[in-house]
Amino acid sequence: MRSLPTGSPTTWLRLCLGGMLGAWSASERSSSAEHPSAATGDQPPAAREAAVLLRRLDTLAGALDGGFDAPASAELLLDAVDAAVPSRHRAVLVGFGHDPAVPLALRGTDRVPWPDPALAEAGPAGSLLRRVWGSGTAQRGSMQVEGETRPVLAAPLRDPMGDRIGVLVLERSPGADFDDAEVREVVQLAEAHSPNLDVSLIFAALRERAGFEERERLAREMHDGIAQELVALGYQIDVVRRRATRDGSPLAGELDDLRVGFGEALADLRLQIADLRITVRPDQGLGAVVGARLQRFGSSTGLRVVLRLDESGFRLPAHVETMTYRLLLDLLNDARSAPGATSVDVTLDVAAPQVFLQVHHDGRTSLRAEDFREHPMTALGADILVEPHSSAGVVVQMHLRHRSAHGARPLTRERIPQRS
Repeated sequence: MRSLPTGSPTTWLRLCLGGMLGAWSASERSSSAEHPSAATGDQPPAAREAAVLLRRLDTLAGALDGGFDAPASAELLLDAVDAAVPSRHRAVLVGFGHDPAVPLALRGTDRVPWPDPALAEAGPAGSLLRRVWGSGTAQRGSMQVEGETRPVLAAPLRDPMGDRIGVLVLERSPGADFDDAEVREVVQLAEAHSPNLDVSLIFAALRERAGFEERERLAREMHDGIAQELVALGYQIDVVRRRATRDGSPLAGELDDLRVGFGEALADLRLQIADLRITVRPDQGLGAVVGARLQRFGSSTGLRVVLRLDESGFRLPAHVETMTYRLLLDLLNDARSAPGATSVDVTLDVAAPQVFLQVHHDGRTSLRAEDFREHPMTALGADILVEPHSSAGVVVQMHLRHRSAHGARPLTRERIPQRS
Protein backbone atom coordinates (compact mmCIF):
# COMPACT_ATOMS: atom_id res chain seq x y z
CA MET A 1 0.00 0.00 0.00
CA ARG A 2 1.27 3.47 -0.84
CA SER A 3 2.38 5.30 2.32
CA LEU A 4 0.41 8.45 3.12
CA PRO A 5 1.05 11.22 5.64
CA THR A 6 -0.38 10.16 8.99
CA GLY A 7 -2.83 12.28 10.89
CA SER A 8 -4.39 14.22 7.99
CA PRO A 9 -8.20 14.09 7.52
CA THR A 10 -7.81 13.07 3.90
CA THR A 11 -5.56 10.15 4.80
CA TRP A 12 -7.86 8.87 7.52
CA LEU A 13 -10.89 9.18 5.25
CA ARG A 14 -9.22 7.26 2.43
CA LEU A 15 -8.18 4.52 4.86
CA CYS A 16 -11.73 4.40 6.21
CA LEU A 17 -13.25 4.17 2.76
CA GLY A 18 -10.71 1.54 1.73
CA GLY A 19 -11.49 -0.47 4.82
CA MET A 20 -15.23 -0.24 4.24
CA LEU A 21 -14.96 -1.35 0.64
CA GLY A 22 -12.50 -4.10 1.56
CA ALA A 23 -14.79 -5.42 4.27
CA TRP A 24 -17.75 -5.32 1.91
CA SER A 25 -15.82 -7.15 -0.82
CA ALA A 26 -14.67 -9.84 1.60
CA SER A 27 -18.22 -10.31 2.85
CA GLU A 28 -19.50 -10.61 -0.71
CA ARG A 29 -16.89 -13.21 -1.61
CA SER A 30 -17.53 -15.23 1.51
CA SER A 31 -21.27 -15.36 0.80
CA SER A 32 -20.81 -17.42 -2.38
CA ALA A 33 -22.54 -20.76 -2.82
CA GLU A 34 -19.33 -22.67 -2.11
CA HIS A 35 -19.03 -21.24 1.43
CA PRO A 36 -22.55 -20.54 2.70
CA SER A 37 -21.61 -20.96 6.36
CA ALA A 38 -18.65 -18.57 6.19
CA ALA A 39 -20.89 -15.68 5.17
CA THR A 40 -22.90 -15.97 8.39
CA GLY A 41 -19.76 -15.99 10.49
CA ASP A 42 -18.20 -12.95 8.79
CA GLN A 43 -21.21 -10.64 8.93
CA PRO A 44 -21.06 -9.47 12.58
CA PRO A 45 -17.35 -8.47 12.51
CA ALA A 46 -17.78 -6.70 9.16
CA ALA A 47 -20.83 -4.85 10.45
CA ARG A 48 -18.99 -3.73 13.58
CA GLU A 49 -16.02 -2.55 11.51
CA ALA A 50 -18.29 -0.63 9.14
CA ALA A 51 -20.03 1.06 12.08
CA VAL A 52 -16.69 2.25 13.50
CA LEU A 53 -15.52 3.53 10.12
CA LEU A 54 -18.78 5.38 9.45
CA ARG A 55 -18.55 7.15 12.78
CA ARG A 56 -15.01 8.15 11.89
CA LEU A 57 -16.24 9.46 8.53
CA ASP A 58 -18.84 11.59 10.29
CA THR A 59 -16.13 13.13 12.47
CA LEU A 60 -13.79 13.77 9.53
CA ALA A 61 -16.49 15.57 7.55
CA GLY A 62 -16.18 18.53 9.90
CA ALA A 63 -12.38 18.57 9.66
CA LEU A 64 -12.21 18.97 5.86
CA ASP A 65 -12.60 22.35 4.19
CA GLY A 66 -15.96 22.20 2.44
CA GLY A 67 -16.83 18.91 4.14
CA PHE A 68 -17.72 16.22 1.61
CA ASP A 69 -19.23 18.71 -0.84
CA ALA A 70 -17.51 18.41 -4.23
CA PRO A 71 -18.63 21.81 -5.62
CA ALA A 72 -17.51 23.51 -2.41
CA SER A 73 -14.07 21.90 -2.74
CA ALA A 74 -13.90 23.08 -6.36
CA GLU A 75 -14.88 26.61 -5.34
CA LEU A 76 -12.10 26.64 -2.72
CA LEU A 77 -9.64 25.73 -5.46
CA LEU A 78 -10.85 28.59 -7.65
CA ASP A 79 -10.60 30.97 -4.67
CA ALA A 80 -6.93 30.05 -4.34
CA VAL A 81 -6.36 30.41 -8.09
CA ASP A 82 -8.03 33.82 -8.20
CA ALA A 83 -5.71 35.06 -5.46
CA ALA A 84 -2.56 33.86 -7.24
CA VAL A 85 -3.09 33.93 -11.04
CA PRO A 86 -5.48 36.36 -12.77
CA SER A 87 -7.64 34.97 -15.56
CA ARG A 88 -10.72 35.80 -17.61
CA HIS A 89 -12.51 32.45 -17.39
CA ARG A 90 -11.67 29.56 -15.10
CA ALA A 91 -13.30 26.26 -14.25
CA VAL A 92 -12.88 22.94 -12.50
CA LEU A 93 -13.95 20.04 -14.72
CA VAL A 94 -14.08 16.52 -13.27
CA GLY A 95 -14.54 13.08 -14.75
CA PHE A 96 -13.00 9.62 -15.06
CA GLY A 97 -11.98 7.73 -18.18
CA HIS A 98 -13.85 8.68 -21.35
CA ASP A 99 -17.03 9.91 -19.65
CA PRO A 100 -18.17 13.50 -20.39
CA ALA A 101 -16.67 16.12 -18.11
CA VAL A 102 -18.74 17.75 -15.37
CA PRO A 103 -18.19 21.45 -14.53
CA LEU A 104 -18.17 21.60 -10.74
CA ALA A 105 -17.16 25.26 -10.53
CA LEU A 106 -17.16 28.00 -13.17
CA ARG A 107 -16.29 31.69 -13.01
CA GLY A 108 -16.21 34.53 -15.49
CA THR A 109 -18.95 33.06 -17.71
CA ASP A 110 -22.40 31.49 -17.45
CA ARG A 111 -21.52 28.38 -19.47
CA VAL A 112 -18.42 26.37 -20.32
CA PRO A 113 -16.86 28.09 -23.39
CA TRP A 114 -14.53 25.21 -24.34
CA PRO A 115 -15.23 21.84 -25.95
CA ASP A 116 -15.65 18.81 -23.74
CA PRO A 117 -12.11 17.49 -23.19
CA ALA A 118 -13.43 13.91 -23.21
CA LEU A 119 -15.02 14.33 -26.64
CA ALA A 120 -12.81 16.85 -28.45
CA GLU A 121 -10.43 15.76 -31.19
CA ALA A 122 -7.20 14.20 -29.93
CA GLY A 123 -3.70 14.59 -31.36
CA PRO A 124 -1.33 17.55 -31.81
CA ALA A 125 -3.96 19.54 -33.72
CA GLY A 126 -6.73 18.74 -31.25
CA SER A 127 -7.93 20.56 -28.19
CA LEU A 128 -5.38 21.53 -25.57
CA LEU A 129 -7.86 20.41 -22.93
CA ARG A 130 -8.15 17.04 -24.64
CA ARG A 131 -4.39 16.55 -24.50
CA VAL A 132 -4.25 17.41 -20.80
CA TRP A 133 -7.30 15.21 -20.16
CA GLY A 134 -5.57 12.28 -21.84
CA SER A 135 -1.95 12.78 -20.74
CA GLY A 136 -2.40 14.10 -17.21
CA THR A 137 0.31 16.72 -17.82
CA ALA A 138 -0.17 20.47 -17.46
CA GLN A 139 0.00 22.47 -20.69
CA ARG A 140 -0.37 26.05 -21.85
CA GLY A 141 -1.15 27.26 -25.33
CA SER A 142 -3.85 28.85 -27.46
CA MET A 143 -7.37 27.77 -28.31
CA GLN A 144 -10.12 29.07 -30.53
CA VAL A 145 -12.81 30.29 -28.15
CA GLU A 146 -15.86 32.14 -29.43
CA GLY A 147 -14.06 33.20 -32.60
CA GLU A 148 -10.90 34.41 -30.83
CA THR A 149 -7.47 32.86 -30.25
CA ARG A 150 -7.05 32.98 -26.48
CA PRO A 151 -4.29 31.80 -24.11
CA VAL A 152 -5.35 28.75 -22.10
CA LEU A 153 -3.66 26.97 -19.21
CA ALA A 154 -4.82 23.56 -18.02
CA ALA A 155 -3.49 21.51 -15.10
CA PRO A 156 -4.62 17.97 -14.20
CA LEU A 157 -6.27 17.05 -10.92
CA ARG A 158 -5.13 13.61 -9.74
CA ASP A 159 -5.88 11.19 -6.95
CA PRO A 160 -3.08 9.78 -4.73
CA MET A 161 -2.59 6.89 -7.20
CA GLY A 162 -1.86 9.36 -10.00
CA ASP A 163 -5.10 8.80 -11.94
CA ARG A 164 -6.72 11.87 -13.48
CA ILE A 165 -9.94 12.96 -11.78
CA GLY A 166 -10.33 16.27 -13.61
CA VAL A 167 -8.64 19.40 -14.91
CA LEU A 168 -8.28 22.99 -13.75
CA VAL A 169 -8.67 25.40 -16.71
CA LEU A 170 -7.75 29.09 -16.96
CA GLU A 171 -8.30 31.35 -19.96
CA ARG A 172 -7.19 34.94 -20.68
CA SER A 173 -7.84 37.62 -23.27
CA PRO A 174 -5.83 37.46 -26.53
CA GLY A 175 -2.18 38.44 -26.08
CA ALA A 176 -2.05 37.93 -22.29
CA ASP A 177 -0.06 34.69 -22.30
CA PHE A 178 0.68 32.65 -19.18
CA ASP A 179 4.35 32.59 -18.12
CA ASP A 180 6.37 29.74 -16.57
CA ALA A 181 5.96 31.01 -13.02
CA GLU A 182 2.18 31.08 -13.39
CA VAL A 183 2.17 27.56 -14.79
CA ARG A 184 4.13 26.32 -11.77
CA GLU A 185 1.77 28.17 -9.40
CA VAL A 186 -1.34 26.65 -10.98
CA VAL A 187 0.16 23.15 -10.94
CA GLN A 188 1.02 23.51 -7.25
CA LEU A 189 -2.49 24.70 -6.41
CA ALA A 190 -4.01 21.83 -8.37
CA GLU A 191 -1.84 19.32 -6.52
CA ALA A 192 -2.60 20.87 -3.14
CA HIS A 193 -6.39 20.85 -3.62
CA SER A 194 -6.71 17.51 -5.46
CA PRO A 195 -6.90 15.39 -2.24
CA ASN A 196 -9.86 17.34 -0.84
CA LEU A 197 -11.65 17.19 -4.17
CA ASP A 198 -10.91 13.49 -4.56
CA VAL A 199 -12.36 12.74 -1.13
CA SER A 200 -15.54 14.63 -2.02
CA LEU A 201 -15.90 12.81 -5.33
CA ILE A 202 -15.47 9.38 -3.72
CA PHE A 203 -18.03 10.16 -1.05
CA ALA A 204 -20.50 11.52 -3.62
CA ALA A 205 -20.07 8.39 -5.76
CA LEU A 206 -20.82 6.15 -2.76
CA ARG A 207 -23.93 8.15 -1.93
CA GLU A 208 -25.10 8.02 -5.52
CA ARG A 209 -24.59 4.29 -5.80
CA ALA A 210 -26.50 3.75 -2.56
CA GLY A 211 -29.37 5.80 -3.97
CA PHE A 212 -29.51 3.69 -7.14
CA GLU A 213 -29.60 0.48 -5.14
CA GLU A 214 -32.32 1.76 -2.82
CA ARG A 215 -34.55 2.86 -5.71
CA GLU A 216 -34.08 -0.48 -7.43
CA ARG A 217 -35.00 -2.29 -4.22
CA LEU A 218 -38.17 -0.23 -3.78
CA ALA A 219 -39.16 -0.75 -7.41
CA ARG A 220 -38.67 -4.51 -7.12
CA GLU A 221 -40.69 -4.73 -3.90
CA MET A 222 -43.53 -2.66 -5.37
CA HIS A 223 -43.57 -4.71 -8.57
CA ASP A 224 -43.47 -8.10 -6.85
CA GLY A 225 -45.80 -7.05 -4.02
CA ILE A 226 -48.62 -4.56 -4.26
CA ALA A 227 -48.59 -4.38 -8.07
CA GLN A 228 -49.18 -8.13 -8.39
CA GLU A 229 -51.92 -8.01 -5.76
CA LEU A 230 -53.67 -5.19 -7.61
CA VAL A 231 -53.49 -7.10 -10.90
CA ALA A 232 -55.12 -10.10 -9.22
CA LEU A 233 -57.77 -7.82 -7.74
CA GLY A 234 -58.44 -6.42 -11.21
CA TYR A 235 -59.10 -9.92 -12.53
CA GLN A 236 -61.62 -10.49 -9.74
CA ILE A 237 -63.40 -7.25 -10.62
CA ASP A 238 -63.54 -8.39 -14.25
CA VAL A 239 -65.21 -11.66 -13.19
CA VAL A 240 -67.84 -9.77 -11.18
CA ARG A 241 -68.43 -7.37 -14.07
CA ARG A 242 -69.08 -10.20 -16.50
CA ARG A 243 -71.52 -11.84 -14.10
CA ALA A 244 -73.33 -8.56 -13.51
CA THR A 245 -73.61 -7.93 -17.26
CA ARG A 246 -74.82 -11.48 -17.92
CA ASP A 247 -77.46 -11.29 -15.18
CA GLY A 248 -78.60 -7.81 -16.19
CA SER A 249 -77.69 -6.35 -12.81
CA PRO A 250 -78.11 -2.56 -12.39
CA LEU A 251 -74.60 -2.55 -10.87
CA ALA A 252 -72.99 -3.47 -14.20
CA GLY A 253 -72.49 0.14 -15.24
CA GLU A 254 -71.02 1.11 -11.89
CA LEU A 255 -68.67 -1.84 -12.01
CA ASP A 256 -67.51 -0.75 -15.46
CA ASP A 257 -66.71 2.71 -14.08
CA LEU A 258 -64.94 1.13 -11.12
CA ARG A 259 -62.82 -0.99 -13.46
CA VAL A 260 -61.80 2.08 -15.49
CA GLY A 261 -60.74 3.96 -12.36
CA PHE A 262 -58.94 0.90 -11.06
CA GLY A 263 -57.05 0.57 -14.35
CA GLU A 264 -55.96 4.20 -14.17
CA ALA A 265 -54.69 3.71 -10.62
CA LEU A 266 -52.76 0.60 -11.67
CA ALA A 267 -51.26 2.44 -14.64
CA ASP A 268 -50.17 5.23 -12.29
CA LEU A 269 -48.51 2.69 -9.99
CA ARG A 270 -46.65 1.20 -12.94
CA LEU A 271 -45.41 4.66 -13.86
CA GLN A 272 -44.21 5.18 -10.30
CA ILE A 273 -42.28 1.91 -10.48
CA ALA A 274 -40.80 2.95 -13.83
CA ASP A 275 -39.79 6.31 -12.33
CA LEU A 276 -37.77 4.47 -9.69
CA ARG A 277 -35.97 2.42 -12.33
CA ILE A 278 -35.64 5.03 -15.09
CA THR A 279 -33.38 7.50 -13.35
CA VAL A 280 -30.34 9.61 -14.06
CA ARG A 281 -27.21 7.45 -13.99
CA PRO A 282 -23.52 7.99 -14.74
CA ASP A 283 -23.93 6.21 -18.09
CA GLN A 284 -27.28 7.80 -19.01
CA GLY A 285 -27.75 11.55 -19.31
CA LEU A 286 -30.73 13.73 -18.48
CA GLY A 287 -31.90 13.95 -22.10
CA ALA A 288 -32.05 10.17 -22.49
CA VAL A 289 -33.97 9.73 -19.24
CA VAL A 290 -36.46 12.47 -20.12
CA GLY A 291 -37.00 11.01 -23.59
CA ALA A 292 -37.68 7.52 -22.19
CA ARG A 293 -40.06 8.89 -19.56
CA LEU A 294 -42.06 10.94 -22.06
CA GLN A 295 -42.40 7.97 -24.38
CA ARG A 296 -43.83 5.88 -21.54
CA PHE A 297 -46.04 8.78 -20.44
CA GLY A 298 -47.53 9.19 -23.90
CA SER A 299 -48.25 5.48 -24.35
CA SER A 300 -49.89 5.13 -20.93
CA THR A 301 -52.03 8.31 -20.99
CA GLY A 302 -52.85 8.70 -24.69
CA LEU A 303 -51.79 12.35 -24.61
CA ARG A 304 -49.81 13.75 -27.54
CA VAL A 305 -46.23 14.42 -26.41
CA VAL A 306 -43.66 16.68 -28.08
CA LEU A 307 -40.04 16.94 -26.90
CA ARG A 308 -37.52 19.58 -28.01
CA LEU A 309 -34.07 18.63 -26.72
CA ASP A 310 -30.77 20.48 -26.96
CA GLU A 311 -27.99 18.96 -24.84
CA SER A 312 -24.30 19.90 -24.86
CA GLY A 313 -21.46 17.45 -24.28
CA PHE A 314 -20.92 18.54 -20.68
CA ARG A 315 -22.97 16.82 -17.98
CA LEU A 316 -24.76 18.57 -15.14
CA PRO A 317 -23.99 17.62 -11.55
CA ALA A 318 -26.07 14.62 -10.49
CA HIS A 319 -28.21 16.47 -7.96
CA VAL A 320 -29.15 19.07 -10.59
CA GLU A 321 -30.08 16.38 -13.11
CA THR A 322 -32.11 14.53 -10.50
CA MET A 323 -33.97 17.63 -9.30
CA THR A 324 -34.74 18.69 -12.87
CA TYR A 325 -36.09 15.23 -13.61
CA ARG A 326 -38.22 15.24 -10.46
CA LEU A 327 -39.65 18.64 -11.40
CA LEU A 328 -40.60 17.23 -14.80
CA LEU A 329 -42.37 14.29 -13.11
CA ASP A 330 -44.40 16.70 -10.96
CA LEU A 331 -45.48 18.62 -14.06
CA LEU A 332 -46.38 15.42 -15.92
CA ASN A 333 -48.51 14.32 -12.97
CA ASP A 334 -50.35 17.62 -13.20
CA ALA A 335 -50.92 17.13 -16.94
CA ARG A 336 -52.23 13.60 -16.41
CA SER A 337 -54.83 14.75 -13.87
CA ALA A 338 -55.74 18.07 -15.56
CA PRO A 339 -59.28 18.01 -17.05
CA GLY A 340 -59.30 18.61 -20.79
CA ALA A 341 -55.60 17.93 -21.34
CA THR A 342 -54.81 16.51 -24.78
CA SER A 343 -51.12 17.31 -25.29
CA VAL A 344 -47.86 18.01 -23.47
CA ASP A 345 -45.04 20.06 -24.98
CA VAL A 346 -41.61 19.79 -23.31
CA THR A 347 -38.48 21.82 -24.05
CA LEU A 348 -35.17 20.87 -22.41
CA ASP A 349 -31.99 22.86 -23.06
CA VAL A 350 -28.87 21.71 -21.21
CA ALA A 351 -25.66 23.72 -21.53
CA ALA A 352 -23.84 22.90 -18.29
CA PRO A 353 -23.89 24.42 -15.80
CA GLN A 354 -27.10 25.98 -17.17
CA VAL A 355 -30.38 24.14 -17.72
CA PHE A 356 -33.74 25.34 -19.06
CA LEU A 357 -36.95 23.30 -18.78
CA GLN A 358 -40.34 24.35 -20.14
CA VAL A 359 -43.52 22.26 -19.93
CA HIS A 360 -46.83 23.28 -21.51
CA HIS A 361 -50.07 21.31 -21.39
CA ASP A 362 -53.52 22.42 -22.49
CA GLY A 363 -55.53 21.15 -19.51
CA ARG A 364 -57.10 23.06 -16.62
CA THR A 365 -54.46 23.20 -13.92
CA SER A 366 -54.33 24.15 -10.28
CA LEU A 367 -50.60 24.96 -10.32
CA ARG A 368 -49.52 28.32 -8.94
CA ALA A 369 -46.18 30.06 -8.65
CA GLU A 370 -46.46 29.72 -4.86
CA ASP A 371 -46.29 25.94 -5.21
CA PHE A 372 -42.62 26.17 -6.25
CA ARG A 373 -41.27 28.72 -3.79
CA GLU A 374 -39.80 25.97 -1.60
CA HIS A 375 -38.76 23.71 -4.46
CA PRO A 376 -35.17 22.36 -4.17
CA MET A 377 -34.28 23.94 -7.52
CA THR A 378 -34.99 27.41 -6.15
CA ALA A 379 -32.47 26.74 -3.36
CA LEU A 380 -29.86 26.31 -6.12
CA GLY A 381 -30.78 29.67 -7.62
CA ALA A 382 -33.27 28.55 -10.28
CA ASP A 383 -36.19 30.71 -11.40
CA ILE A 384 -39.51 28.86 -11.74
CA LEU A 385 -42.36 30.68 -13.49
CA VAL A 386 -45.98 29.55 -13.83
CA GLU A 387 -48.07 31.38 -16.43
CA PRO A 388 -51.26 30.68 -18.37
CA HIS A 389 -50.72 29.80 -22.03
CA SER A 390 -52.01 32.18 -24.70
CA SER A 391 -54.39 29.55 -26.10
CA ALA A 392 -55.10 27.05 -23.32
CA GLY A 393 -53.52 25.41 -20.32
CA VAL A 394 -50.41 26.42 -18.44
CA VAL A 395 -46.70 26.97 -19.08
CA VAL A 396 -44.09 26.22 -16.40
CA GLN A 397 -40.51 27.39 -16.97
CA MET A 398 -37.44 26.57 -14.90
CA HIS A 399 -34.11 28.27 -15.65
CA LEU A 400 -30.95 27.54 -13.66
CA ARG A 401 -28.07 29.69 -14.82
CA HIS A 402 -25.15 28.55 -12.68
CA ARG A 403 -24.26 27.87 -9.12
CA SER A 404 -23.05 30.96 -7.28
CA ALA A 405 -19.67 30.73 -5.60
CA HIS A 406 -21.15 31.81 -2.29
CA GLY A 407 -24.92 31.94 -2.67
CA ALA A 408 -25.98 28.30 -2.86
CA ARG A 409 -26.02 25.93 0.05
CA PRO A 410 -23.59 22.98 -0.12
CA LEU A 411 -24.89 19.75 -1.61
CA THR A 412 -23.05 16.46 -1.91
CA ARG A 413 -24.90 14.56 -4.63
CA GLU A 414 -22.84 15.37 -7.70
CA ARG A 415 -22.53 13.61 -11.05
CA ILE A 416 -19.53 11.37 -10.55
CA PRO A 417 -18.92 8.48 -12.97
CA GLN A 418 -18.36 5.23 -11.08
CA ARG A 419 -14.88 3.77 -11.31
CA SER A 420 -14.64 0.20 -12.53
